[in-house]
Formats: sequence, C-alpha cells, structure tokens
Amino acid sequence: DVVPSFTIGLAPVGVSIIAMLTYLPVLERATPMGFIPLAAVAPLTKLLAFLLWGFGLWWMLIAFLVTATAFKRKGVPFTLGYWAFIFPPAAYTIATLILAQATGIPFIKNTGIFLAALVSTGWAIVAILTIQGVVRRTIFSLPPSFAEILQDAPVTAALDKDLIRSNYRGKFPIYSINLAKNPLYYDLPSVAAALKSRISGHPVARHVADFDHQAFDPSNNEERPAGLKNAMNVLFCLGPKMEEPHVIAIKPRSFGIAEYDRHFTISFMEAPSDKATETMKEWVRSL
Repeated sequence: DVVPSFTIGLAPVGVSIIAMLTYLPVLERATPMGFIPLAAVAPLTKLLAFLLWGFGLWWMLIAFLVTATAFKRKGVPFTLGYWAFIFPPAAYTIATLILAQATGIPFIKNTGIFLAALVSTGWAIVAILTIQGVVRRTIFSLPPSFAEILQDAPVTAALDKDLIRSNYRGKFPIYSINLAKNPLYYDLPSVAAALKSRISGHPVARHVADFDHQAFDPSNNEERPAGLKNAMNVLFCLGPKMEEPHVIAIKPRSFGIAEYDRHFTISFMEAPSDKATETMKEWVRSL
C-alpha cells in the first residue's frame, strides 16, 4: 500500500517546471535591469526546465516498473494512497504540456497528450474505487503497512472491543481481533484448544486438523511480520451441507492464530452463509 508513494517525486519536478515557465513571461515584461541579461534568461530557463523534465521522465519510468512489479508479485491493496498515482503525475503532465508550448518540440507535446489521457482515465478509476470504498466502509480500514508496524505494539484487553472487518488485498473479507495474553490464554496451544472446544460443542461442526506454520517451515525462511513468534491454523467444517460443487472450494473453514510477545491476532474469512459467519464471530468473541 506504500507503492503509490513512489510517484510523489513527480510533483516537485512538475511544479518547478510550471513555476519557471510561468514566471518567464513576467521577467520578459519586467523593466530591464542591468545585472539581469534577459536575453539569456529565457534559453537558460527552458534548458533547465527541459533537463528537469527528462529527470521526471526517468522517475516516472522507475515508478512504473516498481508499481508493475508490486502488482505482479503481491498486488497493491486499494487505500487513499492510490491518489498518489494521480496528483503527482498530473502536475508532471501539466508541466509537460506547458514545456511543449514553450519549446515547440513535437515529442514533448505528444507525450503530454498521452499522459493527459492516461491521468484522466486513472482519475476516473480511482474516483470510482474511492466512492465504492466509502460506501462499503473499507476505505476507513487501517492500511496494511500501518497494521504491520503496529502489530506488535503493547496490547490491552480493550484494544479491540469487537471484531474488525477488512478486505485483505481488496477482495478477501477477513474478520480479526487482538487478544491480550493472560493466565487463561498464554500460548498458541491454549488459544487453539479454546477454539477447538467451541467447535466440538457445536451440534454439526467438526474439527478437521491443525496446521503449524513453525513445523511447516522450521528454518523460518518464509517472510513474516515483525515480532511474529508463531502461527497456526485450526481447520474445521461447519456442516455437511453442500448446495453446489463450487462450495467445496471454500471447505473447510479456518481460524488463523498469530502469536506475538504480548498478544494473539485471531482471524478468519467470512463465510458465504451469514449464519456460519455469525457462529464463527461468536466463538471468537467468547474468548
């Protein structure tokens, strides 16, 4: 979610070019002063603006490659940070069009027209995503990078008063809660045992298996959030009902338990059935 910030460098470049080329006509109309050779000011200003524009073009290319790589490897979750894809490039685009007018170079003019079309399209897309985020209330969720930084912050029992719903990577509906360590829940097995007792106490739910991430990767080579000590999944099935074959893809369900020094983070994915989701929420709330 911090990837859009790579475009921010385009803003000072674009604004600098706009400022220089906007002030140039003012200087040319000003009363000539002996120590300012106005005949030399215009070409030098245009040359500096052109060099800055080239630097901005390089920056835009690097930002594009970084963004494309991030989208390909992990995806870039939608946050308000997406507007960084719009406003800094918009400043650079306006600077490009002004520079094209000042220099008359066709390549710069065509680049400006292309960028203008690109930024306008991007503005419309991000505006729609923002409106959707406001309506669905996902736009107010803590961005993943901030959540990771705060993951191992001191936790009290009152930190999360209820489950928090978020869209992981913009498409997976996840419920999560932080549970402070205490004499009842002091390690990973104690939390897992509590959840399994809820599952076994349900009339139709069945515990399926446990998945220990430490046992799966004892070398700890996988990428992990800072401060994470251990993690496991408690797999279970909420019932034998199967209305269509596609439902097999999301059976069984799973509770994810992440252990930190002072707290646990418990999370699970929303089920297609509202009743099933409410059951899982009650099990976690009961802790």
